[in-house]
Amino acid sequence: MPFPRPRTLCVAGLLAFACGATAPALAQSTAPAQPAADAEQAEAVVAVVNGSKIYYGDVLRARQGLPAEYQSVPLEMIFELLLNQLVDQRLVALAAREAKIDEDPVVREQLRVLEDQVLQQGYLRRQIEPELTAEKLQARYDARYAAQTGPDEVRARHILLETEEKARQVLADIRGGADFAEAAKAHSTGPSGPRGGDLGFFQAGQMVPEFSEAAFALQPGEVSDPVQTQFGWHLIKVEERRVAQAPAFEEVADELRNEVQREVVAKVVSHLREGATIETFTPEGNPVIQPSGVQPPAGRQ
Repeated sequence: MPFPRPRTLCVAGLLAFACGATAPALAQSTAPAQPAADAEQAEAVVAVVNGSKIYYGDVLRARQGLPAEYQSVPLEMIFELLLNQLVDQRLVALAAREAKIDEDPVVREQLRVLEDQVLQQGYLRRQIEPELTAEKLQARYDARYAAQTGPDEVRARHILLETEEKARQVLADIRGGADFAEAAKAHSTGPSGPRGGDLGFFQAGQMVPEFSEAAFALQPGEVSDPVQTQFGWHLIKVEERRVAQAPAFEEVADELRNEVQREVVAKVVSHLREGATIETFTPEGNPVIQPSGVQPPAGRQ
């Protein structure tokens, strides 16, 4: 079964990424390659096809283009398979050159597009890599998260009842010594009833306003008076209060890397536009007149 070839960065993907859109393909294509061999080893010849050499580095690049589950397989287990695929590809490429396929106008245009894509990737990679060092990512994390404390959270239980009268009856039992969780199991009509009314931790905006206002007014151990919401009547008991903690670096590392890439690409494209002379035309060949101070979309000069 043939393995897929590495994805390339398309121009549309570049522009979308520069505008701030999510672009995982670009993130992958501009991420620094992980060195799997030194330069000397990468230049070792592993096959010669009609006089054309295939290098160990070619095999490593082919491996990097495989899905993640194949990349985790030891190279020695798939080396022969990859090499044979490269041999087949080289044979076809040599046959195409012999047949002068590279002189076909359609093929030449495709090669031009592919060349542009490779150049884009290489150029962007050089701009992005210096901004993705461990030190710079840690500094970005520290600036945003290290001293950050999130909003208050409470862990609460509740008992949902159909009427205020029933709610006050159950409340009287609780204030008389009945266990709140057991009362929830016995009387609550809400889905949390079987687990003692436990709602876990939540922030104010995650509940309807009436419920949140009552819950966040309580201290741990306190039980509210009956609270009416669109769902019925609630008795609320707060078990714990805490301040939400910032996420660990590992939890947001990918997010930070993607953010850096978006920023760098946007900055690079903006800088290049500032120094460029760009003319755009309609499909009929008429010049497009841009309003003063407005940069037109990128086009051929």
